[in-house]
Amino acid sequence: MCTFGKRQLCIIGTHKPALYICDADVRCGLSRTSVVEDALRMQDIGTPESIVTCTSRNMDQTRILVGLRNGTLLAGTLESQAQSDPGVCGVTMAIKKSIRLGIMPLKLQPTANPELVYVLSDLLWRAELGNGDHNWLHAEQVIFDDLRDKPIAALHPLNFPPFTSTLVCLLSNRFTIVEVGADPVECVSTINLNESPRRLLYLDHVRAFAVTRTGTVHQLQFVDPMNGQKSCLE
Repeated sequence: MCTFGKRQLCIIGTHKPALYICDADVRCGLSRTSVVEDALRMQDIGTPESIVTCTSRNMDQTRILVGLRNGTLLAGTLESQAQSDPGVCGVTMAIKKSIRLGIMPLKLQPTANPELVYVLSDLLWRAELGNGDHNWLHAEQVIFDDLRDKPIAALHPLNFPPFTSTLVCLLSNRFTIVEVGADPVECVSTINLNESPRRLLYLDHVRAFAVTRTGTVHQLQFVDPMNGQKSCLE
């Protein structure tokens, strides 16, 4: 969901090279859509894997990042479109830049900073949105010692004190807290989960993470990043 002027829009990825942009209304549900197809077809196998919307700092643009299954990251803006069909919602995505970031499908993780998104594929990237045509999108790889030769199953930013510029990463059988604002990037702490973690969900009301695992009777585990305590749901 995102805001475009006074409208609420829903952007939906598909199992083909297309995005559907829909008007969302509490009473009427989703309207007929406009379809973004041509720009995705130009990106080899441009099937969407993950979508993030954000607003520029001066609030004058609604921006979209689309991670494709072929490892390409697209950045663009929502723009008004002439309505030849009165049933079409009249909004489209204008592609500003594309970057190839790997060979795996891209999973996007937004942060509290509206111009910063982490991108996970076979590698971990930090993508920043700028202003102007020449610096519209910049991406740099995030590297730290524990990451070498170990794929990241999931990640999530930590946005509350004492954590700043910090990521939680599920690496192999570990819950790892990484200070990405440091130079060089460094691991703050590591919690052994004993089994293979797969998915990560942050529970804001308790400031803890729910982690799903495989290979154990206890499929769901809760981790407190402040003190490293773990508990299992039977």
